[in-house]
Amino acid sequence: MIAHIKGTVLSKEDQALIVDVGGLGYRIAVTDTINHKHPIGVPVALHLHYHLRENTAELYGFGESGELELFKLLLNVSGIGPKTALNVLNVCAADAIARAVGKGDASLLKQISGIGAKTAERIVMELKGKLRIGSVLPGAYDVGDGEIIDALVGLGYAHAAARTALDALDPSVEGIEDRLRQCLQYLGKGVR
Repeated sequence: MIAHIKGTVLSKEDQALIVDVGGLGYRIAVTDTINHKHPIGVPVALHLHYHLRENTAELYGFGESGELELFKLLLNVSGIGPKTALNVLNVCAADAIARAVGKGDASLLKQISGIGAKTAERIVMELKGKLRIGSVLPGAYDVGDGEIIDALVGLGYAHAAARTALDALDPSVEGIEDRLRQCLQYLGKGVR
């Protein structure tokens, strides 16, 4: 149906952008990272998933086609709806999910609000063999980065700011404590 959109950000909501295309505004649910990345008035291009239910039609937007594919795979897991799938991508980077699934480790997914132990194990079981690290998105995240994001959010930083800090890390920095320290230094420079 609708697979891609290119327009201008007209306004923003919590986890949604209103994109103006030829005078028509489309409400598109997005992750905090995409919301933070696209200020009002700038052009935006997103890969879309059109989700139709009995009484609503919703659009979900992604900056990378790999994110969209992971979103669709999550929707195929029993008990995962579009809002939960978007929340998974909001909290965890796609490659961190691919790495956790590849290792058969459901602990990263258990940290996500709305994902219980059984659902996390079901995601790992059903997606095993369907994801490859590096094929989902460029810029891989470590599995421990979910803990770093949780710590930063607990300190009052937004998810988007925490993800931006992780993106800015020197790839040679290893270990959760060192990576968290570097993120705090980055965020201390005024990014919130």
